[in-house]
Amino acid sequence: MRVGEMDSKWVAPYILRTEYECPHCHRLPFALEEAGKVVYPYTVLFEAFAIIREAWGRPLKISSGYRCSIYNRLVGGVDLSVHLFGLALDLDVLSIVEVVELECLIEEVAPELRRGVYTSKGTFIHVDVGYLIEPQVLSQWHMGARWEG
Repeated sequence: MRVGEMDSKWVAPYILRTEYECPHCHRLPFALEEAGKVVYPYTVLFEAFAIIREAWGRPLKISSGYRCSIYNRLVGGVDLSVHLFGLALDLDVLSIVEVVELECLIEEVAPELRRGVYTSKGTFIHVDVGYLIEPQVLSQWHMGARWEG
């Protein structure tokens, strides 16, 4: 499977539909595909994830991809979360040590991604391409933004 292709099981290389779809409504973002092909800007996110996953060399659990507004509220997501657009992924790892390793790897292979590093609410890294959303809604949605949570 290549980025831009999807089927009933996979939305992109290394990303199962069940990992990416909203766990509440089981839907995908309405603008994800056209004529059965994944479209820009989703391809940018999926290509970046494939590069990260290949560099990591082992599976990465995606704990959150697309979220409907109801589910976003249930999990405490911010009002204008990039997850609402389907342009974010939360990547779970097993320990704080792995969070640090993954953060360094992402900085090396995909520094343009916005990312949040979380070690107090679990051990995961949020990556997104919110800087591709037009028009820009928030000033924080710029390429390479970083935060900790």
